[in-house]
Amino acid sequence: MADIDAALAATTAHGGTVIWGPGEIPGGSYSALILDPAGHNIGLVGPRAAGA
Repeated sequence: MADIDAALAATTAHGGTVIWGPGEIPGGSYSALILDPAGHNIGLVGPRAAGA
């Protein structure tokens, strides 16, 4: 994914759920916790799109 916002949009578009985030991490990255359609918790870390 190009950025964490795109990853979270893809999560919901494919039946997953955003549990938390995106939250800023010092240094410029962002983190989020998702639940995939099979019920697995997954942590994501990445940049945010410019202007988001």
